Amino acid sequence: MTADEQQPRSFPTINDGRYEFLAELGKGMAGQVFKARDTVLRKNVVIKTLHSDLASGEELQRFQREAKAFSSLDQPHILKILDFGLSDDQVPYLVMEFVDGRSLDIYLKEHGAFQGVEALVLASQICEAMQHAHSRKVLHRDLKPSNLLVVEDKRENLHIYILDFGLAKVSDARSAAISTLTKPGQLLGTAEYPSPEQASALPCTEASDIYSVGCILFEMVSGEPPFHARALLEVIRQQKEAEPPVDVLRRICPEVDVASIVERALKKRPEDRFSSMAEMNEAIAAALDALPPSQGTIARAFDESEPETEFETEFDSGHLPAPAEATAVSARKLKPEVMVVVAGLVALLIFTILAIVITAIENKEAEKTTPVTKSDLYELADGADLLKGTLSEKRLILSRAYNADQSVKTAFSRRKDVRVVDASYSDLSDQSIPYIKKWNAFSLILTATRITDKGMMALQGSSLRHLCIDMTPNTTPTSIAVLPSLDFLRSLRIGNGYLEDRDLEPLAHCTQLLELTITGSPKLSDRCLEYVAELPLLQTLKIGACAGITDSGVDSYRRMHPSVAVTYSRTGIPMPSLSDGIPMDEEPLPAQHEILD
Repeated sequence: MTADEQQPRSFPTINDGRYEFLAELGKGMAGQVFKARDTVLRKNVVIKTLHSDLASGEELQRFQREAKAFSSLDQPHILKILDFGLSDDQVPYLVMEFVDGRSLDIYLKEHGAFQGVEALVLASQICEAMQHAHSRKVLHRDLKPSNLLVVEDKRENLHIYILDFGLAKVSDARSAAISTLTKPGQLLGTAEYPSPEQASALPCTEASDIYSVGCILFEMVSGEPPFHARALLEVIRQQKEAEPPVDVLRRICPEVDVASIVERALKKRPEDRFSSMAEMNEAIAAALDALPPSQGTIARAFDESEPETEFETEFDSGHLPAPAEATAVSARKLKPEVMVVVAGLVALLIFTILAIVITAIENKEAEKTTPVTKSDLYELADGADLLKGTLSEKRLILSRAYNADQSVKTAFSRRKDVRVVDASYSDLSDQSIPYIKKWNAFSLILTATRITDKGMMALQGSSLRHLCIDMTPNTTPTSIAVLPSLDFLRSLRIGNGYLEDRDLEPLAHCTQLLELTITGSPKLSDRCLEYVAELPLLQTLKIGACAGITDSGVDSYRRMHPSVAVTYSRTGIPMPSLSDGIPMDEEPLPAQHEILD
């Protein structure tokens, strides 16, 4: 440990020295952020402390509120809180998981703005995380680039994490009293990102967070927030009165409709915005789904080396400076003729590497070597674009991948025992269905894909037990009519904006169903539950983002079917995890008569 790394006196002593100091990540008016080592769990963590002179009154209450709100959340794109309390020195502290990444504001400064498609993919991750928070009645109220962490994994895929719920508020009536923690007229958050109602010190809702995500999406594509000025009051005035310059987005990325999404998210009146994070995420999926295959790429030229710096965040509204050893990456664009040469060289290199890899794999198969059981990351070359998927054990993960049909073909040539296929938010089309059917796959996620009725018809006679077919704009009610032919179907997730009550009539013939999720179908009414009521073996029913289905209708169903566990949400139902409800067991598929018995 160098002189610059000596443990500061302000580093808290917790549980008789359980945490060892590693580095100071930043400090602000409210407190400090440290990187530390958990000597019990043997992992790096982040410790956030509150200055001792603020360890009472409003700041302490806000700090405790953050800890409680944060600890109730469990979602892949929200950093987990591991512990909180008072240190041995009576200093309030919060321990979070450590993730190696860069805050979005610093990342944008170093790398420049994102491509439109890539920005939408990251925005979708934010929406998923905030949808989870809102389902727990937690508002963030301070979403901004410095509170978002960008992480590049070893496959060069980008992931985004939400941190610092320091202004979080539990939104149910029982916690209404905490609104007094914010003084009348006090603006919490950074001026470029809060909603007009926040700028006017009015109550916050889910729509306030949606507005902030819209500002962030605008900045990810354009490189700057939609409203900015030197004077704070001018920024606040713009938030309340000025229209967002969305035409800039149409010029920057004409290939994908980011502008319409931002325009709706930034409506001045909360009721004119997306009704939920789920609806905003559906709009993002629709924009990505509208892309032609030739433009469907989220490839981005990044340095192949690991990120130089460790986790960074900020404690209050002040930004953390980038570490001295980090060198800024130039955002200047290469000349077109240089880009053509570089693209050609990259394509040639990719094809060469691919040929070597395929030859090596074929040689190993010819020699009948022991099958590889670890994750098999395969890369597919398509011009100068690098497209990736994960083939691990008996699972093919293509979520948010592009040129997914080619990926399925490649995976099929390598393994014949794939049982789980997750193609959510990808451009997978009907072409892949024959391969999936030959795999005898029993779990298939087609959420927000290009699948059509033809592809659904091709699934007839398959052994599927778990199927997700929501947000598929290229299908019609005919796709629902296919479902009764899936003799072994146990778990089903459906949902599309076009669905009407009569379209669900075929569900009444899916008598083997044990679990049903209906989401994102605002045209459905209580009448559709009449068809659901005819499912004799149903154990679990989940309904979300179906505005026409009422509380009374759901209550009536509950009374008539007390043995069915019913979940009813005005927002969307989170996507299923591949580890929850989709088992990897190899038990023989039961015959039809066994299910009915």
